Amino acid sequence: MERVVIAVGSNQNREQHITAALDALAIHFGELQLSPVYQSSAKQSTMNEEQPFYYNLVVAVETELSIDDVKQRLLEIEHQCGRRYDDDCLVSLDLDLLLYGDYVGAVNGNRLPHDDILDCAYVLRPLADLLPTQLHPRLKKNYRDLWHELPKTTVLLAVDFVWHERVVSTAACLPVV
Repeated sequence: MERVVIAVGSNQNREQHITAALDALAIHFGELQLSPVYQSSAKQSTMNEEQPFYYNLVVAVETELSIDDVKQRLLEIEHQCGRRYDDDCLVSLDLDLLLYGDYVGAVNGNRLPHDDILDCAYVLRPLADLLPTQLHPRLKKNYRDLWHELPKTTVLLAVDFVWHERVVSTAACLPVV
């Protein structure tokens, strides 16, 4: 079994699409470990003033599936949630494979660990919340330390989010990392 970590993001009907994604991930992978949910802006390169804010979180699962099979399942879930790849402004659901165990390298265009871990606050902060002492496979630094080293150029706000009566996060209570 490998621990797989997936970034989940949506800026269109956010609660609906993230709930649908978590439901589908649970069907495909079983028990989910969830980070808090954060609201953030998009990457600077694609951001415009009319683009809605994203909700982002990371999910960890255990699986025996290969990297390619995990990636295929993620694409299927995106498709089920109406993901269109021709519109960067409205994203119903974005699922990115961040980590596959301690694998370092590329498989069919999937670079692991994913570059967004080190580049995007909306990926690294939830990852540091969920797995603070786990080491980045290439850098051998834990995610909490990497979070503290990341320049804080993006505002992240914890949001109230409940999934099947499970409080995933609350705006009033930020986790300490």
